[in-house]
Amino acid sequence: MKTFVVSLFLPYTVHFEIGTPLSTDIDEAILDTTPPGSSSSNPINIVGDNAMLNKRRNSSLLVAAHASPPASTSPITSGFNNDTNNNNPHQATTATNSCNGNGNSVNPSDEEFFYKNPLTSASSSLSAMAPLGETELEAVNQPNKSYILRKNQSFSYIQPRSRADISASIEANGSGRSCSSATASPSPAIILPKRTTPVNNMLRRKSIRSGSLHSSSSNVTISRHLTGLRLEEEENDDKNSDTLVPYGGFSNPNIGQSILHNESIFEHAPWTITPYVKGNGGLRNAVNFSLEDGNTIENVQWVGTVGMATDELSDKLKSEIQTKLASDHDCLAVFADDFTFQGHYRNYCKEILWPTLHYQVPDNPKSKAFEDHSWEYYKKLNEFFADKIAAAYEPDDVIWVHDYHLLLLPQMLRERLGPKVKCGLFLHAAFPSSEVFRCLAQRKPLLLGMIGANSVGFQIPEYCRHFMQTCNRILLADVNNDGLLYQGRYIGVYSNPIGIDAKKLAKQIDDPTVGQLKQMIQERWAGRQLIVNRDKLDRLRGVKQKLLAYEIFLKKYPDYVNKVSFIQICLKSNNYDTDLEYEIMTIVERINSMSTDFTVSQPVVFLHQDIDFQQYLALISVADTFIVSTMREGMNLTCHEFIVATEEKKSPLILSEFTGSAHLFQQGALLINPWNLNQIANEIHQALTMSLEEKTNRWNNLYKVLTNKNCYKWVSNSLTEIQHAWDKQQERSNTKSLNLNNSRFIGVYHESKAKETRNTKRLFVLDFDAYDTRTAKLVSSNNRKLSVLSELANDPNNLVFVMSYMKKSDLDVMYGRIPNIGLIGENGGYIKLPHNDSWICLLQDQELIWMEPAVDVIKSMVERLPSSYMELLEATIRMHCESCDDPERSASTISDCVTHINEMFGDEGVHATAINDMVVIQQINLPIKALSMILNYYSKGRIETLAHPPSVSKQHMDLSIYISSSNPNTESAFDFWSTVSKEKIVDNVFTVAAGQCGDTGAMSQVAGMNELLTILSSILS
Repeated sequence: MKTFVVSLFLPYTVHFEIGTPLSTDIDEAILDTTPPGSSSSNPINIVGDNAMLNKRRNSSLLVAAHASPPASTSPITSGFNNDTNNNNPHQATTATNSCNGNGNSVNPSDEEFFYKNPLTSASSSLSAMAPLGETELEAVNQPNKSYILRKNQSFSYIQPRSRADISASIEANGSGRSCSSATASPSPAIILPKRTTPVNNMLRRKSIRSGSLHSSSSNVTISRHLTGLRLEEEENDDKNSDTLVPYGGFSNPNIGQSILHNESIFEHAPWTITPYVKGNGGLRNAVNFSLEDGNTIENVQWVGTVGMATDELSDKLKSEIQTKLASDHDCLAVFADDFTFQGHYRNYCKEILWPTLHYQVPDNPKSKAFEDHSWEYYKKLNEFFADKIAAAYEPDDVIWVHDYHLLLLPQMLRERLGPKVKCGLFLHAAFPSSEVFRCLAQRKPLLLGMIGANSVGFQIPEYCRHFMQTCNRILLADVNNDGLLYQGRYIGVYSNPIGIDAKKLAKQIDDPTVGQLKQMIQERWAGRQLIVNRDKLDRLRGVKQKLLAYEIFLKKYPDYVNKVSFIQICLKSNNYDTDLEYEIMTIVERINSMSTDFTVSQPVVFLHQDIDFQQYLALISVADTFIVSTMREGMNLTCHEFIVATEEKKSPLILSEFTGSAHLFQQGALLINPWNLNQIANEIHQALTMSLEEKTNRWNNLYKVLTNKNCYKWVSNSLTEIQHAWDKQQERSNTKSLNLNNSRFIGVYHESKAKETRNTKRLFVLDFDAYDTRTAKLVSSNNRKLSVLSELANDPNNLVFVMSYMKKSDLDVMYGRIPNIGLIGENGGYIKLPHNDSWICLLQDQELIWMEPAVDVIKSMVERLPSSYMELLEATIRMHCESCDDPERSASTISDCVTHINEMFGDEGVHATAINDMVVIQQINLPIKALSMILNYYSKGRIETLAHPPSVSKQHMDLSIYISSSNPNTESAFDFWSTVSKEKIVDNVFTVAAGQCGDTGAMSQVAGMNELLTILSSILS
């Protein structure tokens, strides 16, 4: 049995390496596009094979990259540079002084292909966490080339450039739209003509020592010279503005036609599989740590993309990469074309889905989120994943899908693999309220895709509640305590917060290097309190808000201006926002101007880059507080890291109440509303002045939760939930086809009759409720039904009860002529025992206080919907919409009513259920309460809730049969009788679903009322 862990990105990627001397030997990089047959005065030496590459590695040419920079040049230990255009003090000059083919200076661009994967150095003591911005320098911008050159402190490597990135900047058909959004399914003939690439797109490096390039691609020396060709890009820019740029690197398509070749530079370049340090690090660490532990999960098969563009790779090379990933790393690689991935990830996921999940509906006038056709790309990539998994899936395998990139995948897998596929979905992001989610144009297919899983997991209960209310409102799915019922299927819904391994992180913090860095930071910032922050630079993270709050704090307490340093580390966001950056830098400049002493550090240190992980651990270890002001977030694991790192100082955590982490850490963190700037300012002051005793108490509470909600329990609990939901669904599916007439029911009944004694009892509970959707009136009981009930009840060993939604007076009229049957009114609120004239109320007066405000809600709904009306019973409220002429309006009103009632009274145990065209509102589990009371009464001889119950001797319950139509309330009763059967409370239990239904918890089914009455009559003969 395998467990497929499915995420958009694999834990590994591919680097195409080009070995080179250290960065001091590199002055510039240009593309040599010499045609075959020409000569060159500057030959390019292409050195060796893998043996040569290994030799160079051993001679320290490839391992010279530092896991962390020299302490003397660290941005933490030697101060920060606030210039965002050159904010990496370790960046070699080549990153900013590189040249293109015309000799013009090229600066790093934010438009570069977003896959930027630093190569993890073999010498790093934190090989699983390659530090960003330290081992990797900015990629050299090679506009319109088929590759991206990335330079490391010891060597260079390349990765393919996305074709979608290049064509996105080209005008298509004079429409002014980018090619990526011109059509739903871009045609290669229009958007991306199939072109070949030059055979020797080799990278020539001009060096002060030599003019050669060292590579492992072949063992030959190639000498080529570009004769008679001159690139005139500037001259041809205007007249070729509507022409597609070929992938050989020429902006003029007429130049270079003679040197095109069907072989790319990636065909012979050496490549290696390396850890992909981006993507979902929490998932990657949790699964890998659990694999090491060996007690939680085993035989894992990762499924995902390789984290880079792949259109420039040949099918042969893709196959080799795929084979290597499968054999060495247990990975199934999904290769999607660049346009599909771009439309899926950048356009739909990042522009539409991610903002909406975090309460930011993309309605910015600058946004083109709803102008493109990215939904088609989103579906297409999910289909790529479904096809890949379906080809490798075997019975009993478990498929565990992760996050918002693949919400359609569970249903696609169910369509391909059948109803018995075992699949779970976990959403790491937040899930908004139904009012926000319904703004999505594709809201229904997204929800249907999600509930294709057996179970859907979220970080906290709030997101579970939002999801179930959304399904209830949009899909009209039925909700119970632990999941959903939709078209006969059960879908488990659970909350399970992801965590970390505190002990492993503590070992990294205890590393001597981290200790040295801590000491250097303390010396660098001696006498100052440190407020540390680490966020992506986007509006969701609340960076602007906490800077404004910090400004308010300094104005309130001016003595802190020269006593506190606010260190803000900003990671590059996928969607670069120049307006936000300008606003933030304006605030930073304004705050720093508050200090009049230029001999001390500034109040704000703004670092627009990430730092080495060891430096980050050292920094949060000595921080006096840490602020997370995110507007919305699933789970912020940075909080967990801070708690572990601050074990010595016990520094307080300031945490936004809108993160999933706030649900866990509400007893220890200082919770803030990120929109309440004065509150944040006050909490900053409290954190900096907090007593050691209070710090210790708060930290102990935080650490206790953190260690209890660790990554191992997250993996174990999630897999358990998938198995539990699958078992429950299979139990329903495996029994639904059993026909009562062909089951052992008749034989068991006659066997019970043969061995019965005076105290032997057989319990029949029958629910005959049926509704005519046009007249909204109950179907009257016919003479045959009354005759069968009377015959059953005439046997003194049979206990016959009729359960109904009807009120007590109606049941008395309908069944009053048969005194030896029991009645259960309002679906369990009231019971009338056989041979008894009085009704027993199972509800206390205080349990019905919800009815008055609920009546007001239903009245307002009835006013909105013509021809609807309210029916008020003693313990139940019903809203009837059967006679409404507008089905669409009726469905919308029913949805709003159910959502509003469940949100308003969910904590009071009151639930609204949509049944056909009616809303039934009553307390949860009333049927189960009534059935439990009947069992206890006859087996124990008493009713615990009554002071003076009717007397009865203890009975032995030999057989029980419960018959009802299938609806959400009766499904809980079916589950109740299944538990009774498993616990052997009753010797023989049968549950029967009457009428048309899908998957059900009942043990058997009958087609309708007449068939049921025929079977019951047969046991009496």
